[in-house]
Amino acid sequence: NTNAGGFDQGATYAELQLLDWLKEMMEFPRTASGILTSGGSVANLVALNVARSSMAPFAIRATGHAQQARMMVYASTETHNSVQRAVELMGLGTESLALMPVDDAYRLDISALRARVSADRRAGHVPFCIVANAGTVNTGAVDPLDTLADFCRDEKLWLHVDGAFGALAVWSPQLAPLVAGIELADSIAFDFHKWGQVPYDAGFLLVRDGELHRQTFASPASYLRRETRGLAAGAPWPSDYGPDLSRGFRALKPWFPLPARPRDVSGKSVDLGGRRIIKK
Repeated sequence: NTNAGGFDQGATYAELQLLDWLKEMMEFPRTASGILTSGGSVANLVALNVARSSMAPFAIRATGHAQQARMMVYASTETHNSVQRAVELMGLGTESLALMPVDDAYRLDISALRARVSADRRAGHVPFCIVANAGTVNTGAVDPLDTLADFCRDEKLWLHVDGAFGALAVWSPQLAPLVAGIELADSIAFDFHKWGQVPYDAGFLLVRDGELHRQTFASPASYLRRETRGLAAGAPWPSDYGPDLSRGFRALKPWFPLPARPRDVSGKSVDLGGRRIIKK
C-alpha cells in the first residue's frame, strides 16, 4: 500500500528505471522526463498542460488566461475525445481546439493545418500545440509524424503524439516503420494496458524536456521538502511531474514485460543494466 508520489523507496526507483528504459525505446534524450498515469486520457491532459506552460507568451501559472490571447490546439477529427476534455479542463474552452479534416487514410490533412495555423495567427490567436495520432481508436490511422515534426519545428509549435493505441508498435520490427517520426515528438502518451498486455491501469507520458515538465507541476511545500537521508530523500519525485501527490504503485506491472522484447529492428539485442528492451 505504498504512496508512489515520491520518497526514497522501491516504488519510486522502479518507476524511474522504467522511465530510463522508455527513453531508450522511444529514442528520447537522457534529460527527458516521464510519469505513469491512469491512462492515455490523463497522459494527454498532463502533456497539454506542459505544452501550454512552455509555449505561452506570458506567465500562465501566475496569471491564467485572463485578458490574454486565445491559445490554440490542433488535431484531426479522428482524435480521441480526451483531447477535447483536456482543453476544457484547462479552461481554454472548446473554441481553442481546432479539429482538422483528414485525408482518405484518415490522417490529418497537413495543407488544411498549415492554412488554419496561419489564419489563427493573423486573427491574433496563439497556436501552441499539434496533437498527432499514432493509432486512432476508429481506424488505427497514424498521422504523418515526420511531416508534422518538421512543421512544428518551423512554426515553433509543440508536437504531442497520442500513441495510446499505437506507440508501442516500436516494439515490433515489422510495425515500427508505421510510427516513424514518433521519436521527434515533444511528448508522447501511450498505454501499457493495451499492447503492453498488463492489467489496468498503466498509462505513460514521456516529455522530451524534463525541466519544462517539472516547472509545469512542481510546487514547493514544507511537507514535501527533500532531505539527504531517510524516507524524504531521493530525487526526482513523480509528484513533481503531474497533478497527483497520492499515487499507487503502477510501475511493477509494465516493469515485468519489457525483458520479453529482446531485440531491436536490426535483430541485435539491446541490454540496459542487465535488462533487455527494444531500441529502434
